[in-house]
Amino acid sequence: MTDCFFARLTVARLTVATAGLILATAATAFGQSDPSEFTTEFPRMGIEVGLPIVSQSGTYAVGCGVFDEGSDIGLFLAGAYDYPLTRREGFRLEGLAGFQLRTLNSSYDSAEATVIRTGANQFITRDVTYSNLGDATFIQFSILPSVKFTTKSFYVGAGLGLNLTFSASTSYSKQIVTKVVTDNAGNATEVFYPQGETDDIYTKEYPSEDPDNVAAVAFDGMVYAGYEFTIYKRLKVGPRLAYMLPLTATITDPELKLSSLVGTLGVRYSLQ
Repeated sequence: MTDCFFARLTVARLTVATAGLILATAATAFGQSDPSEFTTEFPRMGIEVGLPIVSQSGTYAVGCGVFDEGSDIGLFLAGAYDYPLTRREGFRLEGLAGFQLRTLNSSYDSAEATVIRTGANQFITRDVTYSNLGDATFIQFSILPSVKFTTKSFYVGAGLGLNLTFSASTSYSKQIVTKVVTDNAGNATEVFYPQGETDDIYTKEYPSEDPDNVAAVAFDGMVYAGYEFTIYKRLKVGPRLAYMLPLTATITDPELKLSSLVGTLGVRYSLQ
């Protein structure tokens, strides 16, 4: 009876030990199957550099022209800092701070009655077509907080932009398109600006202006998507495409808003 009792006890102990070993092995195998489960994400620093395609909505006035359509390529340069909101890969809080050069190149044609000199004390009036050319330049310091979601190397995000305008200028020039007209006798007469008024007899440039009613602060909404890949240990680089939708005007009267499609190349260094 005693022998049977000890035999049963031994078998029970062996069974428990075997089960414990199996569970420990399973737990170890499970932990090794997904090492990223315990990967910690760290804050990162870096830069974003790129070229925004700036477009206007609304109008701006300079010289004799009022321009309601225009676009140009500017410059974007910002420092970056992002911080994980979770220990694992997922949501991150990001902040960009830097400078934007936002420029517009605008034009439209106009037909205007013009007095043309054909000889000594001889003048005619003809409709002449002109090309009105306008340029607007804004230098802004921008702060761009956002939240982004990352899945391995790809990410998407959204946020707001606060733009402080440090410098704004506009310029205007008028170019003669109709260079030849016919006088009363049927003779061809050349149309040009008087010598001494301008270096190019077909184009007159007016002095640059500082526009009135420039907003000290303008706000944008921002969405973006990008891709990153590792180039060396904790260093990553990748392209990003962002769209900045104006929420407020850069010039308030007449109202001018600036939207931007921004392509950048970013560099991030993990602070682990």
